[in-house]
Amino acid sequence: MLAAFEEYRAFALPSSALDESLADVERAVARGGALIVVDGGRDVGSVRFEVPEALRAQVATAWEREREAAPMPKESQTRARDRVHDGALGFARLAVVPDARGRGIGAAIIARLESLAISLALGAVEITVRSQQPDNRPYYERLGYEVTGYGERYGVGDLVTKMRKVLAPR
Repeated sequence: MLAAFEEYRAFALPSSALDESLADVERAVARGGALIVVDGGRDVGSVRFEVPEALRAQVATAWEREREAAPMPKESQTRARDRVHDGALGFARLAVVPDARGRGIGAAIIARLESLAISLALGAVEITVRSQQPDNRPYYERLGYEVTGYGERYGVGDLVTKMRKVLAPR
């Protein structure tokens, strides 16, 4: 993550990701989990995610179901739709190292998170991105995310863009 975010250090208000301690990361991951993409023995991408507290114990089981990658039977689709929990899977710090960008790694990470959210019967995925990074909003919009609002950070209004994608059960 640090290697991917390093280019933003030059911003007037750089990402707080650059100042996170290991303890900060561990606390964030404890609220859901993390994914790391390894290519040729090298970490090239990562993300952390958060799920509603009531579902945290189910994340490992949901990942296992996802690894099996069997299509969900139609009767399970109906049950999943009927038991959508309040809340959403939220993710943050999506990072792909510069020399691995443009290969679909970020989109693959997001697809995996969306699949996990469906497995947990969550009806949406949310992210908050930096408004000052011009590629962020169009990238997520291409993946089906919609702007739901803007937020303040460091005393600056509209520094972050809040986005959400409503998911359809499989």
